[in-house]
Amino acid sequence: MDFNYKLSICMIVKNEEANLSRCLDSFLPIINMKNDDTLAPQVELIIVDTGSTDRTIKVARKYTDKVFEKSFIPWDFSAARNYGIAMATGEHIMIVDADEELTQSSVYILMDAVLNPANAMYKTIFIMLRNFYSTKTGEYASVMHPRVFPNTGGPLYQFAIHNKPDAQPPYLFLDNVIFNHYGYMFDKPELFTLKKTRSLPMLEAEYEKNPEDLHILTHLIKTYYAANMYGDVVKHGEDWIKLMRKVEYHEGWFAYLEVFANMMGAYCALKDTKAAERVLKESKRYSNKLISLNLILGQHYLERKKYGRARELFEDALLVSQTDGSPYEMLCNTNTAVIMPEIMNYLSLMCFIDGDDERAGNLINEGIRLNENRLPLRWDIFNERDARRRLKMIPFKRKKAS
Repeated sequence: MDFNYKLSICMIVKNEEANLSRCLDSFLPIINMKNDDTLAPQVELIIVDTGSTDRTIKVARKYTDKVFEKSFIPWDFSAARNYGIAMATGEHIMIVDADEELTQSSVYILMDAVLNPANAMYKTIFIMLRNFYSTKTGEYASVMHPRVFPNTGGPLYQFAIHNKPDAQPPYLFLDNVIFNHYGYMFDKPELFTLKKTRSLPMLEAEYEKNPEDLHILTHLIKTYYAANMYGDVVKHGEDWIKLMRKVEYHEGWFAYLEVFANMMGAYCALKDTKAAERVLKESKRYSNKLISLNLILGQHYLERKKYGRARELFEDALLVSQTDGSPYEMLCNTNTAVIMPEIMNYLSLMCFIDGDDERAGNLINEGIRLNENRLPLRWDIFNERDARRRLKMIPFKRKKAS
């Protein structure tokens, strides 16, 4: 295949007038990259509009003349993405969404990653995606996400919803290239649930056709959990466990393991402690780094005033966090880096109640230092009069954001 560019940035958009300029402005240094000798453009921007009724197309044409309009009925994410990719003439393809923004500290790192011949061996480049959830506190979860691929001239994505790229090894993990994602920032929690439940009919239809496809089943369970459909989570989750035991698991599937957190949350919500403990045991077959399960189950025991088991779970998580992990761990939204500040917060409160102020202070200070995603931790207890006496009388709860 003959290439005209080093990189093709491919986007699908619909009614993104409010986001598109912010997104593309952040990528301008990359969009405008030129050859040092010939000054020829090295990057093309391809935007596929799938039916906007606002000014999205007008905004898009300010940045590129490669704007295409095409409707996909019924809706199919992969078909839309592959339509734009089919027109790409760059050596590499980078996928960007309109509700994302490249942090400025990442620009030149990303440029080098794409242009450096030393990286030619890598077939998939992962970046750090920060999913923001709150405008008030700036809370987010971090996850590694595959975004840059070689252009093979063929389709890259599959599945109509929760589209999945053909991310081939070897992988390059760039945790210092950060895309901020604002698509989960809803003023009301029910809007997030509504967005998820809209996906259900499509996922259920795909699951009906492919009941043994782990990718489809994984996203179906996650969507049930987001919609608080806990009975469906555990029903399909048990099927998922059986399927996982049939396949040869490898670390590239680490994101699938978030189903264990969904199952743990569902069983705890259903007050089935025995099943929750079984889920924790089953998860150890694949990884000991899923400390989100320790957090969820520990909170469950705290609500039942079984502080000994809760503390045991939190202390185990602290030990795990002090051991080296692999880059694959960051494929989970609920990875160690995100979860540890809250677990340290709980341990600090417990030490504070015990009168071990030194360890309590050390834990909360370390939690604050690690708290890049800005969880509202309970550091305030050290400034409250008679805090120790009152903490013995109230449940363990994270301080709510103001």
